[in-house]
Formats: sequence, structure tokens, C-alpha cells
Amino acid sequence: MTEDFALIDFALVARPPADLAEAIGRSRASLSAGESAPDAPRRGGLIGRLFGRGKDGGRDARRNALRLQPAGTLPEPPLARTLLADQSGCGAASPVRLSGPLGVAGLTLIEFREADASTSRFCEALSAALGGDEIFYFRHSGSLHPGAHFAFHVYRDGRATRRAESVSMNGTAPEADWHATDSGMTHPLETDAMSPPGTPKSDIMTPVRQAIIIEALGIDPEMLFEQGEGFEAVVLELSDDPAGLPLSEVRSVIAEQKRAGAPRPVAQPGEPFEAPAAVVETEPELDTSGFDPSWEEEVTGLLVAAVEAALPPEEQVAWLDALTEQLLGGDIDGALEEAQRVIDVGHRSDAVKRAAVRRLTELFGRGG
Repeated sequence: MTEDFALIDFALVARPPADLAEAIGRSRASLSAGESAPDAPRRGGLIGRLFGRGKDGGRDARRNALRLQPAGTLPEPPLARTLLADQSGCGAASPVRLSGPLGVAGLTLIEFREADASTSRFCEALSAALGGDEIFYFRHSGSLHPGAHFAFHVYRDGRATRRAESVSMNGTAPEADWHATDSGMTHPLETDAMSPPGTPKSDIMTPVRQAIIIEALGIDPEMLFEQGEGFEAVVLELSDDPAGLPLSEVRSVIAEQKRAGAPRPVAQPGEPFEAPAAVVETEPELDTSGFDPSWEEEVTGLLVAAVEAALPPEEQVAWLDALTEQLLGGDIDGALEEAQRVIDVGHRSDAVKRAAVRRLTELFGRGG
């Protein structure tokens, strides 16, 4: 791993890439809404809750929605901040790369760019979406950092349960002005890297301690970001570029990666990125095992995926609002017919369209 960067932020989670992509999509919506209107109350209503009906914050969340991009869209691993002052791609605006399964435990590596704060908002939101799974977060500084910043956090159920970090903004010598955090119960992964009483602030968290923790997770630290020839794990690149596919296509793309035994082909300049045609012959279930959504959240997710695939951005919110009014007015069959019409004209594969229609009818008690 090269060191010509200021900071890298990454996390390891014991969940497959597809589950995490779906959970990150949901958590990104909450992050975007929070940044655009941090004091706004949560709105009720099927679609109004997500889009903030009549509010600009809803449109901001739509504009920042993550989409699945062609291989090679993001910079080579690790996904870094090359300048310490550059936070333009951090927080809710950060692209994300998922790679997994890795190591003996089959973990997924999440690369992202985080803003400077006491905790990672990305990991807080994602851990809330995952509901019970631990997220192991690391921050590592390189040669372009004027001092050093090494951190290890554990997140679960939307909060940090463990934080250990050492930070110096000017110099790396032990006598520099270091700041340290050592809070929460020591995680079992830190058994071989615990800080005894009286440990200098510069040694609360170090690259060596980080490496020991990563090794305890069953991964070779030297190979963590390697994706060269022979790399067989699934790789997903997510950003808010509107040219990408909606995250509802993630399982189809993964199925094609596994079938081909290689990463997705890189899209040529000017060519649209389309879902793999090879998966059209199968009819996948809409797998929601990676999270536990309420009825309302699942319906919302299906309708949002439908309009993303079928309508231009300027028409999507109006259509969702109109369908919501139709549902609230009791015209369920008419609303389902309109939803099927939009699903059918979308650019997704036929298998995904059929699965979406079937699931919507089931959720409204019209299946069978």
C-alpha cells in the first residue's frame, strides 16, 4: 500500500457486498437528508417520509442517491484523501467501494471518504441500517499528512461502542502535540494490541496495532487493498453519478461477476452502463435478508427503484407523490396498475421487473 495520501478511511464487516450495498443505499438517504435539513422533523406518509414532500431536502436526497458504477470508475485502492484539507468528497457525498469476501471470515472491505469528526457518520448510519452487526472502522494517515492520525472504532446499532485513536496535526515524534482517545470497552480483537496504563498518547493507536487487529480478523494487512490479477472477490463501485445503475440491480451484477469469474467489464466512454443480459433468463427473488425493513420501507424501496429506472429525475418526485395520494385514497388496484406500468418501461432486466411487480402485489395483499 502506497503512502502518498493524507488519510484513508475504511471498514470491515462480516456481511456480503450485496447486503452492504443495499444497507449503504438506505443509510446514504438518511445522511443526505440530515445534511440538508438537520433540524427537520421526520415526515409521515409513504413517499413523503423519504422525499420530504414539497421540500428541497427531499430533492437533495434524491440527487445524492448512490448508484452502481462500471468497474474502474473510482480511483485505484485505497480510496484516499490526497490532501488533508480536501473534504469535498467526504461525508454524505463520498463514493464507496465494496470488496469481498476477504480472509478466512469472508469479510467485506468498505472504502469511503469520511469527514473529520470524533466519530464516523458513515459508520453510525450504516450500523443503524444493519441492525446488530459490528462495523470495524480504521483511519490511517500517509506521508501527505503533516502529522499522523491512526484510529480504530467499533460501531453497532448506530453508535460507537469503542474508540481508540492517536492524532497529531504537526509532527510524528513522541514529543509532538498528540491527542488521544481511548473510550469504550476494549474489543476482543485488541487482545494483542491493548494499551497498558501509562501508554503515551502517540501509542494509543498505531499502524502496528491496526495491523494486529486486521490480522485478528483473518486478513493479511499487506494484501488488504490488493485487487490485481487473480483477485476473485466481488467488487462494487458506488457513487452518485446518475449514469450508473440503481442499487436494485446489485444482485444481478454480482451474479454476472460470479458467472464470468471476473470483474464487470469496464464501460467504454460514451457507452451506457447496462445490467448484464446473462441474468435475464433467471428470475431472482427480491432478497431483503440484509435488513429488516417495515412494510412501508419495503414498498417505498420498490417504488423508488421503479422510478429511478423509468422516469427522468424531474418527473420522479411528482409521480411518487401522485401514487401516494392514490394509495391513501384507497385506489390500491389502480395504484398497482400504474406502478406496474412504470416498472415495465424501466431499463432493468425482465427478471427484476417481474420480481418487483410480484413483490408489490404481495405486499398489498393482491398476490396468490
